[in-house]
Amino acid sequence: MTYETFFSDPVLSPHITNKEGGDMHEREPTPRFTDHEVTSAETDQRLTPRIYAASLSDYNNGVLHGRWIDATSDTEEMQHAINEMLAASPTAARYGEPAEEWAIHDYEDFGDIRVGEHHSLATIAKWAEGIERHGEAFAAWVARVGEQSDDLIEQFEDRYQGEWESIEAYAD
Repeated sequence: MTYETFFSDPVLSPHITNKEGGDMHEREPTPRFTDHEVTSAETDQRLTPRIYAASLSDYNNGVLHGRWIDATSDTEEMQHAINEMLAASPTAARYGEPAEEWAIHDYEDFGDIRVGEHHSLATIAKWAEGIERHGEAFAAWVARVGEQSDDLIEQFEDRYQGEWESIEAYAD
């Protein structure tokens, strides 16, 4: 069964479609709306975006050292967690040089968004907030339109129309 996500922007709708058997970053969609009700129900399947920040000095010395960080926290909290991880660097302790560089080596629950090694914490926090508020529909939209705007969440909320089982159900 196919569930389609609709936006008021004719360029995007109904092009963003979740289908059974999707890639590893997709979850099985479920019908969430009746009639023309549009709510925050798309968050029923809660995603908890997080990143794995790794110490590059450790990585370059053959040591895997990093920490999973909740991406829904603010940028200061994420940076604090990264600083703590760097301070606990086994390579820094061994050679007496501080670990200062880090990169994102993994991520979870960002839907269709592809998080790069060096995305800013501000961008990641913005994406995570949108995913926390609107679920996979927001992630699919960002993956489609890109990350250029500081007001992605507001743009999404202006365009998002909800999810229906088919185009016919949407038209009713």
